[in-house]
Amino acid sequence: VPGLLAGVPHGEALTVRHLLSHTSGMFDYWKVHGLAAHKGPQPLAQWAAEHPGWTIDDVIELARINPPAAPPGKKFAYCGTNYQVATRILEHLSGLAAERALDKLVFEPAGMARSYLFTRETLTRFDNVAPVLLGSERYLAPRRMAALSGEGAVVSTLGDTVKFVEWVSSNDATPGGWGGLLANTRMFAPGIQYGLGVMDVGIPSVLTKFRQTPRAAGHLGMTGFALFTFPDSGWSVATTVNQMSKPSLGVRLFIDTVAQLR
Repeated sequence: VPGLLAGVPHGEALTVRHLLSHTSGMFDYWKVHGLAAHKGPQPLAQWAAEHPGWTIDDVIELARINPPAAPPGKKFAYCGTNYQVATRILEHLSGLAAERALDKLVFEPAGMARSYLFTRETLTRFDNVAPVLLGSERYLAPRRMAALSGEGAVVSTLGDTVKFVEWVSSNDATPGGWGGLLANTRMFAPGIQYGLGVMDVGIPSVLTKFRQTPRAAGHLGMTGFALFTFPDSGWSVATTVNQMSKPSLGVRLFIDTVAQLR
C-alpha cells in the first residue's frame, strides 16, 4: 500500500504474510500502551478508564519512531501492531471502512447475523455487550476496546463464532483454508505452533488427565475466549469466560471441554 509504512523500519519489505504470521519484526505498540506494565486488576482498571483509545495511524507512528524487533521474516514475535496494519490494508484494498468490510466479506457470507465490529461510532452499544470483569469490577473501557479494531474489537456470540470457524473450514481448498493457514508454522509456546493468524494446538496429555485429544486449529485470547476446530473430525468448540484478572480460566475451560470429547 503506497505510503502506508513510509518511514517504518523495513517497511518496504513487509508483506501481509509477515503480518499474519507475526514475523514482521515491527515495534509492538503494546510495549508503550499495553497491559504489561499494569499488574493486577486495580492498576489495569484505572489505566483502562483513563485510556482515550488510539487510531491505526497512531499505532503506525509508534512503529516509525521506535526500533524494530527484527528484520521481516527473521523472528517470531506476537505483535499487536500487525493486526492494526492488516486492518488498514483491508480498508485500502476493499475501499470500505473496516466495519463494513468485515460485514461484506466475512459476517454476511458466514451467516453471522449477530456480529459486528465495535468502533468509536458505536460506543453507545458498549453497555449492551456482555460485561467483562476485572475481579468483581466491570472492565469499563469502550474507547480502548474500539481502538483494537481488527485486533480484537469484534462483538459476537458463541453461536456466530462457531459459524465463522465452520465457514473457514468449508473453504479449506482455498489459500484461506486450514491447509494454507497452518503452512510454515512457528513455535508459539509448548504444544502450540503459530501459522497465519491461527494456532495449531496439541494439548499436553498431563493437562487432560492423560486423555488423548486431537490437534486443534484456531485461537484463544486474553479476554478468556477460545475458538477451535478439529480438522480430522469436523468438531468445533467455542468457549468463553468474562474474567480478565484470571486469564488462565479461559484456557482451563477450553482444555476441560476438549478433554470431555470422545
